[in-house]
Amino acid sequence: TVDGRSEASTEEGLRQRSQQVEELESLTSVFIRVFLFPLPMESRRPSEDADVDELRRRVRRLEEVNKQLRHENLELMRQLVAMKEGTSNGADKAVSKSEPAHPAQKAEEKPQQEEAKVDDDEQQQMAMTFNCCQLVNFTHEVFNQKIPNNVPIEHRGPTIEKKLADFCQFFAKDAMVVDANTKKPILEDLRDIRARYQTVFRESGSDLEIKTLRRWYFEADKEGALEYCIDFEHHAHIVSPRPGLRLDGALGVVGPRDVDLITLYKSSNGKIDCMWLLPDKNHIGQDKILGQTDLEESQAYQGLLEIIKEDAKKSKAAVPTKVHYYDYNKVQTIG
Repeated sequence: TVDGRSEASTEEGLRQRSQQVEELESLTSVFIRVFLFPLPMESRRPSEDADVDELRRRVRRLEEVNKQLRHENLELMRQLVAMKEGTSNGADKAVSKSEPAHPAQKAEEKPQQEEAKVDDDEQQQMAMTFNCCQLVNFTHEVFNQKIPNNVPIEHRGPTIEKKLADFCQFFAKDAMVVDANTKKPILEDLRDIRARYQTVFRESGSDLEIKTLRRWYFEADKEGALEYCIDFEHHAHIVSPRPGLRLDGALGVVGPRDVDLITLYKSSNGKIDCMWLLPDKNHIGQDKILGQTDLEESQAYQGLLEIIKEDAKKSKAAVPTKVHYYDYNKVQTIG
């Protein structure tokens, strides 16, 4: 169908944009590390100064292109989500608007109805193509959008609301945020998530940022089934409501501060269903000496792995057997 081709085209565009962003970020980091660190004056020649100036200009241009690609990437992602939700809603409306048929017509229409039902099922499956890894990446893209705090709130308000809507669209309506140590909910539903992150986006300013340091992606064997991600994350300059008080920050906020967290994400049917949060007090996610095996043997990782097993059992599902590991601490350098 036209919608299917359009959706596939948008998905392909989104993948290409993401790849371009990663390539530009890698290239920019190489330029910065190799060429832009100051050299001792006695070891620098005029030609080297000119080369460094030219490289600085190239880095600035690359950063501008990177910024534009991120913006286009986010816009493509919004279009894709809208297409998927529109496809699913359109199928529901088509079913609800069908009128009772005359008994004599039912036998003739039965094959057509079965074909329509198959089409509806296929359309609904198309709306479930975001895996857990993609969903987490999308939320981080939105989370890192800059909102300056030196602008009056009446001008920042619409920007914050748009950022919040973009962020929350990837969560299920009954999504929860849970303390991984106590197993008690921190945020009980999507309404709580909205209230909490509205405060974070409003109060944290333009320095707010989240970085993924390590990731284990537990890939489902079939589309729409349970998937998980264990992420070691660094949250920079975050301001949040005081624990135990109102989520809108009316009774006070904490921060700004930098926080290292280990987050377990759970997703199904193209939405994030739950997040389990665990403090990374020893900053093991940032320790470049520790490898995959070291971290997998840590108490924190083993505890989250046990949560995955318990959650899958409660959902009467199997724990995904395909596990992919990513180390984002490794930065490619030259020389």
